[in-house]
Amino acid sequence: MTCFHTPATAGHFFARADINQHTQDMRLTVNGKEVETQASTLQQLADELALPPQGVAIAIDNRMVPRTAWGEQPLAEGDSLVVIKAACGG
Repeated sequence: MTCFHTPATAGHFFARADINQHTQDMRLTVNGKEVETQASTLQQLADELALPPQGVAIAIDNRMVPRTAWGEQPLAEGDSLVVIKAACGG
């Protein structure tokens, strides 16, 4: 198994910047490792990390986020995520 964890604040939404402005990288901790990203939502981060479409769970601030909510779940500078990938075998 692989793990990630992210503290995010509910109701913490980001305003969309002018499309011509440069998007700055945000620093997050993913499974204990610092990561720089331009993702503003959990789904964007999952896509950026090329996570598989099934068998993955993500927690933010030790709280699991349902996959159906990833697209609406905002990320914030300094968030700590735990990504868990299902594994088969023994």
